[in-house]
Amino acid sequence: PLPPSRLDDGVCDCCDGSDETKSGTTCTNACARLQAAAEDAARAQQEGGRLRQKYDDLVRIRPQLLRDSGLEGQPTHTHALAGLAGKCFSAPEDSEYVYDVCLYTRATQRPKKKTSQSIRLGVRWEWIEVGAHGRLSGGDRCPAGQLRSLDISFVCSDREWLSQLR
Repeated sequence: PLPPSRLDDGVCDCCDGSDETKSGTTCTNACARLQAAAEDAARAQQEGGRLRQKYDDLVRIRPQLLRDSGLEGQPTHTHALAGLAGKCFSAPEDSEYVYDVCLYTRATQRPKKKTSQSIRLGVRWEWIEVGAHGRLSGGDRCPAGQLRSLDISFVCSDREWLSQLR
């Protein structure tokens, strides 16, 4: 229950506005929207747990994935990421390029219109922060001479996807 000082104070504290019956404040009933958002979050969490179990099971069957992903000998809570070893994603950005990323092995940038060849962004994987952030390095040289690389951050999600490239 709300403290009495919060009743009829002109601020909608309850999702249905039931705390503002005498103040003259009109509150929008947001209970259904909030309930739907909570149910969506619960479904996403459940699906994320299902994906994690799928990756954990895959790593148990194919332990070489731990080596392929650089996670061998790392804390077990990171092992599910090994299930993504070799999995490839494409991300057409709102630009003239498409980015192809195969986790732990390679990343390329290619023009949407086949006017030139692909550019290697990285071919060697290293963990910057194990289980959270890594880098594919050793790509083609930039015009200024430095080798290209691509940093990748992992977040929990209810689907496998490449969210954005910067």
